[in-house]
Amino acid sequence: MVVKSATKKRLTELGVREELAHKLATDRNMAAIKQMSSDDIAKACGLSRDDEELQTVLNVLQEVGSNTVSYTHLTLPTSDLV
Repeated sequence: MVVKSATKKRLTELGVREELAHKLATDRNMAAIKQMSSDDIAKACGLSRDDEELQTVLNVLQEVGSNTVSYTHLTLPTSDLV
């Protein structure tokens, strides 16, 4: 099992406790974590559904998801194409 260090670092910078970030980042990148259900996140972190820390993690992931920028609507002028 490999911990994705960039993912762990990002989670801790966003306010997730280091131990939980470590558990979430084991064999997962941010994209994979964002796709997990809240039950899967709770299980991966070893938290109960009622745990306040779980809500913190879910809030962080929701915020990360809402800050994602989609570039599919951008077009380049044809003069910029090679």
